[in-house]
Amino acid sequence: MTNPMPTQHRSEAVATGDNRAMRNPWVLTMLGIIVTVFVVNAIFISLAVSNRPDVYRATDGSMASEGSYIAQRRGWETLGWSSSLRIGDALRVGSPAAFRFAVADERGEPVVGGRAQLVAERPSSGDSDLSVPMTETAPGQYVASLPLTLQGAWRVAVEFNHGEHLLRSPVHRITVAE
Repeated sequence: MTNPMPTQHRSEAVATGDNRAMRNPWVLTMLGIIVTVFVVNAIFISLAVSNRPDVYRATDGSMASEGSYIAQRRGWETLGWSSSLRIGDALRVGSPAAFRFAVADERGEPVVGGRAQLVAERPSSGDSDLSVPMTETAPGQYVASLPLTLQGAWRVAVEFNHGEHLLRSPVHRITVAE
């Protein structure tokens, strides 16, 4: 096979601006793939920055970062209060899930007369977030039933208001089956 262009002329072709390589379909395909990868990555990065997973919507509609809820958790510790959230076993789409919340003061006595709000958030979309009031069934014991409408991952927490204290329990991650 003969070389269509002798070696001494190849460098001359590059220097004169011969762009035959840019008309080659393989080169164009590779450039197209590289550009596509950069564009898709730019889209994913912009979505990750604009839809921050560490941002929560409080029941009053305001947005707050996880750091503010860590500060609220420290508020529980400063008061010496403790809390627990128990989640029912049947976590299926459409069937109500039972949630039990208990709160006690620094002496272990139940905190009576507070207002508890159960908050369920979908990390993948804020459109499906739910919030229901919890009912105090016994001193320091609050219950709520929540119909989870979509399958997948949810974050569940309780916002507890007692006098001047507004506190949020630690976030529990649950998975709802179909």
